[in-house]
Amino acid sequence: MRSSESAEPADRATLLELYKLHVQMADRVSDRRVKANAFYISLTAGILVLASRFGWLEAADRTQAIGLILVAVLGLLVCGVWRANVSSFQRLNRAKFKVIDELEQQLPFRGFELEWELLGKGRDGHRYLELTRLERILPAVLTVPYLVLLGIAVISLLARA
Repeated sequence: MRSSESAEPADRATLLELYKLHVQMADRVSDRRVKANAFYISLTAGILVLASRFGWLEAADRTQAIGLILVAVLGLLVCGVWRANVSSFQRLNRAKFKVIDELEQQLPFRGFELEWELLGKGRDGHRYLELTRLERILPAVLTVPYLVLLGIAVISLLARA
């Protein structure tokens, strides 16, 4: 049974403390999300630097080509994990804000609900562009250099065969 359907009304002080706790937890998730994105940006940049060790846009010999393939595959895997991580944070945030919304239904002022309405509930990209939409773009864009590296390395290996 949802808290708004409870038989007994919740104590206002307890309800307010629960609300504060859930808002604080949602804020912590956002902090973790920013840190995770910074980690993946650093990791993908590091992998691209590693790719330069193997000749970046050339594969002079078989060893360099194989190294470039491994680096490209690693980069593609990291981009895939990053995108999955973004989706996971999105689901977690949605759940947290549903809980906050449920708690707000029992409070005299519903700030998050009002804010969401003022932003068009995420449907109007001119008023508000959801962070997750932006977060999904970067891993997708960063797959391009890894695909290019993979293509160059495979072509180089096939040319030597």
